[in-house]
Amino acid sequence: MKPALFLRIASVLTMIHCILHTIGGVLSSPKHGSEELAVVETMKAHTFNVMGSMRSYWDFFFGYGLGVTITLLIQSPRPSPNCSSPPASPRLTLQP
Repeated sequence: MKPALFLRIASVLTMIHCILHTIGGVLSSPKHGSEELAVVETMKAHTFNVMGSMRSYWDFFFGYGLGVTITLLIQSPRPSPNCSSPPASPRLTLQP
């Protein structure tokens, strides 16, 4: 098996991880009972000043989740620079 096949498989798995992380981690609501709901409500209720803007722990939690989603989305089309695609342009060489 060629290494390019493994890179394509990794690309597909990264895209699946991105989709499921977005659905399950960022967009879903808590489903594990009253303790989890209490933690989420506490995170949303506690606000503090961040560089002149009032934010909560929930804002940071949600933002980091979106950051991971964006990172996975960027990584999924081409997981490695060693992929077997041709270069975009030929290399320029210096001639004396």
